[in-house]
Amino acid sequence: MDSSMQLTELRKIAKEKGLKNISKLKKDELIELLENIEKSEEIEEVKSIKKIETSSKQEIPEERWIQSHK
Repeated sequence: MDSSMQLTELRKIAKEKGLKNISKLKKDELIELLENIEKSEEIEEVKSIKKIETSSKQEIPEERWIQSHK
């Protein structure tokens, strides 16, 4: 998160992310909160991608694989 952003901009981003009770947070606290949320979102995205990759791999039993490649 860019520390040069205005507090009002940071609050707008926080509201867009569905955060509540942010009006009392100081700028540094809000930046830290938003950075932590971004990290969590990135982790969830990676997990989601890995889950898709894993589920899309189909293991073929060796015997069927041999027969299908003759």
